[in-house]
Amino acid sequence: MDRKTRNVLLVIIAVGATVEAAFLAYAWGATIHPCGPGMEAHEGLDIMSSHINSPTNITLTIFNSGTLETTLVSYTVSASNRDSYSAIFNPQPVFCGYGREYATTILLAGPVTGHAFIFQPHNNYTTRVYVQSWLFQPKSMTSSHSPL
Repeated sequence: MDRKTRNVLLVIIAVGATVEAAFLAYAWGATIHPCGPGMEAHEGLDIMSSHINSPTNITLTIFNSGTLETTLVSYTVSASNRDSYSAIFNPQPVFCGYGREYATTILLAGPVTGHAFIFQPHNNYTTRVYVQSWLFQPKSMTSSHSPL
């Protein structure tokens, strides 16, 4: 075999190995995600329930049905009387674990229009939680509840 034929064969083998390695890396990444198995990377957080612990504290139970690491960024609590309270999670909870439930506490710690925002009887409340994952744009999930 002459030198030119040998060089062409080496280039073909090198290109083939590179293409195969790229395909294997893609296939591995498509089926194994940091938070669980699946053919398609997706985020999936759902508020399953809410419990008002005190006039300034609510606990949300959030179910992770996604395969991506997702971070809670901020929240807004709105009352039926149009008052609302917004804040940034600090620290920002990170959800990773397919099929797991997480309890997240929201503390209402600041004034709204000159008076403290508290959960009051006979009002309905909506909690909107904003999330961010490394792959998707920010989006929100919503829960509605009423104090006893």
